[in-house]
Amino acid sequence: MIHCKHANLDCAMKVSDFIYQFPTGSLSRRDGICRVRIFVSAEGAVWALVTELERNSGDSITNSIERIRKSLIRQGLISDRAAIIEHYEREEPNAHTFDLVSFDARTSGRAMIVRRARSAISMKGSPHPTSASSRGIRG
Repeated sequence: MIHCKHANLDCAMKVSDFIYQFPTGSLSRRDGICRVRIFVSAEGAVWALVTELERNSGDSITNSIERIRKSLIRQGLISDRAAIIEHYEREEPNAHTFDLVSFDARTSGRAMIVRRARSAISMKGSPHPTSASSRGIRG
């Protein structure tokens, strides 16, 4: 269970947890790997927590988040309404990062970080923000 007040996720249940091989856009054509955890809240909101793995030899999840999302949707693992949280683990527990990612249909699904937090617990607000200060992700 993820203890996250983001969109009432304090009552969310983890329904899936797996290592995921995703296609990258790099010249080496080497697929990447990440950890994906899927949560469903009591209200039915779906969240995918995508974690960069130390042993990933492909593109980073930041540079591949659009492809990861499309691939998860294509395989029926999440819907296009699922919220995506990009997660990087660090050696120091308090240094982990969690970034809520928004995908804009007007720009062919380009990803933008809309909220950054040091823990999932500090994530608050709507899973599909309509306005937020954002920074683009190179992909």
